[in-house]
Amino acid sequence: MFKVYRFTILIIMLFGIQFAVYAQQQVAVSDPISNVVDEIVKEWKELFAIKRATVVEMKGDEVYINLADKHGVTVGMEFDVIRPGEDITDPETGEILGPSETPIGEIKISRVRERMSIGKILSQEKGRTISIGDVAYSKAVKLKVAVTELSMTDGQRNALGVAVAEKLMTKLVGRIGRFEILERSQIDKTLEELNLNLSDLFDPESVKRVGKILGTDTLVVGTMAEVETTVDLNIRLIQVGTGIVIAMASKKLLTTGEIQEKLGQKLTRQRQVAGKVVEIGKEETSLPSKSVDNLVFTLKECKYSGGPATCSFTVTNKSQTDSVKIKIYGNFASLGDLKSRLYDDLGNEYRAESITFGDKSSRSSVTKELPPRTVINLILKFEGVSPEAKLAKSIVVLVRIGRSRKRIKLLFQDVPLTRPLQIEYSIYPCFSDVRQEKICHFDKNTINYHLDINKKM
Repeated sequence: MFKVYRFTILIIMLFGIQFAVYAQQQVAVSDPISNVVDEIVKEWKELFAIKRATVVEMKGDEVYINLADKHGVTVGMEFDVIRPGEDITDPETGEILGPSETPIGEIKISRVRERMSIGKILSQEKGRTISIGDVAYSKAVKLKVAVTELSMTDGQRNALGVAVAEKLMTKLVGRIGRFEILERSQIDKTLEELNLNLSDLFDPESVKRVGKILGTDTLVVGTMAEVETTVDLNIRLIQVGTGIVIAMASKKLLTTGEIQEKLGQKLTRQRQVAGKVVEIGKEETSLPSKSVDNLVFTLKECKYSGGPATCSFTVTNKSQTDSVKIKIYGNFASLGDLKSRLYDDLGNEYRAESITFGDKSSRSSVTKELPPRTVINLILKFEGVSPEAKLAKSIVVLVRIGRSRKRIKLLFQDVPLTRPLQIEYSIYPCFSDVRQEKICHFDKNTINYHLDINKKM
C-alpha cells in the first residue's frame, strides 16, 4: 500500500513539473515583449556588475587601471582602491572567501581608452598612497534613470512603444537593482516644457537639458522600425552628463498577434496652447519632419508642373561628432516593390523616377556621407502625376542608414501639390470713388487688386 502511495505521489510530481515547464513555454511564446526585454536587461546587467581592476601605472595624481570602455567603464565612474592581504577562509565550510582588504583611497575616471582607463585621485587614507598592484572596485551606487517610450522612426507613437518601456522599467529595477526609476509622467511633462519630441532625445544637447530638469543620471531612449515581417527595436542607455551612450541593444519582434495590434494603436500627446488643445508634434513646425537617430528628414514642399511632381527635402545630421552614410532609393529595379513612391488623392501610385541628393543624381539610388552638423538637399521627382491630383496622400522615402543593411521607409502624409502661379488679368471699367479719384480694378486669379492711376508710380 505504501509503495502504491509513493508511486502515485511520484507521478503527480512529474506531471506537475511537466505542466510547469509547459506553462513557462506558453508564457514565453505568448509574451514576446517580455522575452525581448529580458534579453536586453541580461546584456546590460554585466555593465552594472561590480567591476574589479588593477592599478597598472601612476602619473602624479592620475591612476591607470586595466579596465576600459568594453568593460563598461565610463567617464565619472568612481572606484574604491584597496590593498589585498591574506586570504580569508570560511571556518564552517573551509572555503576561501577572498583576501583581506586595506582601504587605500578613491579615484574618479576622467578618461576612457580602448584598453585602459585613467582616473583622478579623490582621496587617500592617512599615511597610505595608491600604488601599482593595488586593486580598484567600482562603487555600487544607485542610479536615477528615466525610461522614455519608444517611437517609430517617423516620430509616430503607438501602444507598442509604451508597452516596451513599461516592461523595461520593471525589469531594470527587478533584475539589476541599481536603478531608481522616474515616472514617465515626469518625462512627458519635461518634454512639454522644453518643447521637445521623443526623436529629439537622440541629440546629446537635448539629453543634457532633459536630464538636468529631471535630475536623472541616465536616460533610456529608443526607436522602432517596421521592416517587412518584423519590428526592429533600437534602444540606448545614455549618460546624461556627457551624452555618452553607455549601452545599446538591437532586437526584433515578429509583427503578429499582440504586436500587430499594439502597432496599430496610435497615440497622441496633447497640451494646452493659447486656449486650445493641440497635438504635440503637429504644432512644433509647419514642415513635416521624420527623425532616425541623429538624422532629420524635413519635407519642404511638393510642386506639380504639368506632369512631374517634384518633392524637396532637407536632410540634417544633428550629431556633433559623427559622420553618417545615407543611401536613398528611387526606381531601383532589383528591389522589387521596395522603392520610393508617391500616392495621390485620386488613388494613383507613382515611383520616384529620379533622385538628386546634394551634388549626385540617379534614377536608381544615391549614397552620400553627411558630416556632423550638416544640412543637405534631397529632391525626388515623380513622373506622370495626374493634373487633377491636389494632394499627395502618402510619400514613402526608402532609405538605408550607416552600415546597416536594413532599409527604412519614411512616411509623409497629406502633402499639398503646389502649382506655379498662373496670372490672368481682366480689367474692369475705371470709376471715380467718393474722393473723385480714378480707380481701376483688376482680377488676378481669385485675388482682387486695385490701381490708383492718379498716384505717381
